[in-house]
Amino acid sequence: MTPAGERSGSAVLAVYVNSGKPFLTPNVGVRYGLKGEATVVEVAPGKYLFALLDDQRTPELAMQTWLPSLPKKQWDDVDAVFQTIQDARETRPVPREFYPLLVTFGNLGNPASVREVKP
Repeated sequence: MTPAGERSGSAVLAVYVNSGKPFLTPNVGVRYGLKGEATVVEVAPGKYLFALLDDQRTPELAMQTWLPSLPKKQWDDVDAVFQTIQDARETRPVPREFYPLLVTFGNLGNPASVREVKP
């Protein structure tokens, strides 16, 4: 929400899960990862807000966004949770405590001008 009204953006990302026990690292349980780019929203003319993805935190964000809608018997089945997420064709609000890091730049041409934006 901005003084001029609501703004939105989207990005495509892939979250992957490996819940098997890899041959070379038998003590490893579930491994997560993600591929994608930051979401960028123009919140005012020439002013942009970036939602930065985090390879460690984004899979948890996905889980916490979708887990409450699943039957409790599925909550411990990581494969079932991610299959549900993969099959979904709808949007969900992200719980505030799982918002990604939000930043803006005083000058898009100067990476040192980055500033965190509190939700």
